[in-house]
Amino acid sequence: MEAAADAVDFWHYCLTFVKGERAGDPFELERWQQAAVGNTFGWKRPDGRRRYTRVFIAVPRKGGKTPLSAGFALRLWAGEVEPGAEVISVASTREQARKVWEWAGGMIRKSPGLRDSIRIYQHSMVLNDDPLASYKPVAAEAGARHGDDLHGAVIDELHTLPNRDLVDVIETSTAARRQPLVVMITTAGWDRNSICWEKWQYAKRVCTGETPDMAFLPVVYETDREEDWTDEAVWRKVNPNLGVSVKLDYLRAECEKAKKSPAYENTFRQLHLNQ
Repeated sequence: MEAAADAVDFWHYCLTFVKGERAGDPFELERWQQAAVGNTFGWKRPDGRRRYTRVFIAVPRKGGKTPLSAGFALRLWAGEVEPGAEVISVASTREQARKVWEWAGGMIRKSPGLRDSIRIYQHSMVLNDDPLASYKPVAAEAGARHGDDLHGAVIDELHTLPNRDLVDVIETSTAARRQPLVVMITTAGWDRNSICWEKWQYAKRVCTGETPDMAFLPVVYETDREEDWTDEAVWRKVNPNLGVSVKLDYLRAECEKAKKSPAYENTFRQLHLNQ
């Protein structure tokens, strides 16, 4: 419990929102986020290492994935004692990868506890007392990552990766670390031959106990195809950040748009119901 509380406190006392209507406010984790963060960093093995080495988080669009991803990266990189910690933010394009990395940079600049101990360069950050500890944004260029010795990686919008290569490389690049962590955060995709679909189905099997995996933490918010996609109660069930980063009026307007367009109904179901 102490380790879980310490991780949640890191978000509150060290991190702030840097964009939007909450810019400048302490990063108060929502209850579902507290559960994800607390379980990730709080569960320990008998030898003191973290239990989980992989985390899969699936929430609909506008569910606060980018700032949460930045928080995970900073906790891994600057909030733990891991000599020479290499952490990366990963996405399908460098622009997308930099969104998380830039959020993290904004958090650092606003944090008295972090800004004096970190140097931020154009494409990387380093710790003043450990120059070998770096945090970088990385695009889906798997061939360039085979030499990494990663302590952690945060993969943003897993469903947009063109293939499985980068994920495979990242997971094998953590082998030499004492307690590595790979966090995959995504919205539903459209390709059932993708690495996102594979990880999503694996997460659901872990949830049900069909595939026991004590090192894999699944956090999946989705609706069944049979549920009424126009029902606001269904929206609330699958959008844990409803009323926070995603507004009810916005979903109502999108739903009305989807009712008038069968093609957009598919988009609404994918992006906002995580189907």
